[in-house]
Amino acid sequence: MDIKKINLNWQERLLLGIWLLLPWAFYFSKAVISILLGCFVVMVLFEAKRMKMPGFLRSMTPYLIISFVVFISGLWTYNTRDWFNLWKASLPLIIIPAGFHINPELISRNRKMILNQFIWGGMALCIYIIYIYAGNSDTINNDIYKGGSIPLPMNHIRTSILLAIATLIGLASFLEFNHSIKRKITVLFFTLILFFGVHLLAVRTGIILMYVGIILLIIWANARWDFSWKYFAFGLPVLAIISFLVFPSLQAKWSYWVDDMGNLDSYSWTYYSDAMRLKSIGLGWKIGISHPIIGVGIGDLRDEMSWIFQREENVIASLYPHNMFITWFAGFGVVGLGIILYALGYMFYNTGMYKDPLFGSVFILFMISCLVENTFLGFLGCTSFAALTALSNDTLNG
Repeated sequence: MDIKKINLNWQERLLLGIWLLLPWAFYFSKAVISILLGCFVVMVLFEAKRMKMPGFLRSMTPYLIISFVVFISGLWTYNTRDWFNLWKASLPLIIIPAGFHINPELISRNRKMILNQFIWGGMALCIYIIYIYAGNSDTINNDIYKGGSIPLPMNHIRTSILLAIATLIGLASFLEFNHSIKRKITVLFFTLILFFGVHLLAVRTGIILMYVGIILLIIWANARWDFSWKYFAFGLPVLAIISFLVFPSLQAKWSYWVDDMGNLDSYSWTYYSDAMRLKSIGLGWKIGISHPIIGVGIGDLRDEMSWIFQREENVIASLYPHNMFITWFAGFGVVGLGIILYALGYMFYNTGMYKDPLFGSVFILFMISCLVENTFLGFLGCTSFAALTALSNDTLNG
């Protein structure tokens, strides 16, 4: 859709421009994300009187609940600096959905164009990754073998998840719409670049989530869209084998994983190994069991983890449990964890994501990522989740 052909006033053009730029910022600049969020805040303040309050409050409820749980835990937190930083990181869960409701009809009408920016931004990032890798392949492969990663503008794990989601967006576009053959080939070509880009990046979280997402999307979409799943049942394993054979970075990651899994009892804590990840989850569970009702307070959790790591393993480490649900349990107890899970379930149902193959799959991917990452503790995780779930509100089609 061409913006110039749409009769928009300057406020609408500004709002749509912010939404179109946001996916690019997810890949390349935390500073730009912050500026765009500031623009949302200003626009919400000026447009508040014209916003449809019943729909706004209903859609905002789960986001407000999650941020409020983080905020209220400050009452039993001693380390207020960590608490404040975590609460600040959760604010995009409020700001971005509010930015959607400034003009939900406008955003819904241009949703496909906004989603396409995840594809174009991901394509640009893939070109950047190829450029970086081509000039430093030996060094990067060695770093990956030791548990490192390709240097990126943003966090490599969150970026890999975004590239996986961009791949799903491209695949959904290929499956859903009645494009011409030429257009379908173009969309498929771009999707394959993103697919192989995730493999070249060689981050296990992104790779696993991409494959899970593709399988979910195909199963989910098979009942709604007209296509033959048999091609994917054959093609996906073939593409996986080709990726492993072609990309040395993926081979290096495989070697790292095999070696690391063979040394889980060696107490090798370098590069945040799988041994440390699994140990952090176990210790986080112990903290949660010790404070089961309201937790230790999310601001104190890292200090508590550091203390128990040093006491039990004689290791100095400052980290959270490598599982978002365990982090919520240890930080907020069963009360806070239950409230957050209710909010997420309400969000999944209320926005109609359970009906949509793409957004339903994306939501589930975020939840699966929480099993191995602290997705909601970071700024990029909160902003990307808030943006993609807000976009699932299709106010034009119900």
